[in-house]
Amino acid sequence: MIVFQTKYWHHVYYQGQTGLNLLGLLGVEHAEQRAEGILIADQIPSVIHRLQTAEHELPMATDAVAFANRCFPLIELCRAAQANDSDVIWHNTSPSTTTQSS
Repeated sequence: MIVFQTKYWHHVYYQGQTGLNLLGLLGVEHAEQRAEGILIADQIPSVIHRLQTAEHELPMATDAVAFANRCFPLIELCRAAQANDSDVIWHNTSPSTTTQSS
């Protein structure tokens, strides 16, 4: 599970591949292996733009919920952070502990 948070909005939760897809869209590499990260306030306008255009960049969810609908809570969280010049922190509650061999 991926949890996004800022002190100016409620936490936003994404399960499984949806959360990892969002982090990949935001430029986070190897998110499945990382426990946490931060989107600094200066990055938030770009993050919002990426999320707003994501509908055509990523495949639809396997269920009836469109990816654009899944982005909406995170867009709102980012707007609240942007309005308050705040960072967004994310946590991966179950990062992969496997390492890749060379």
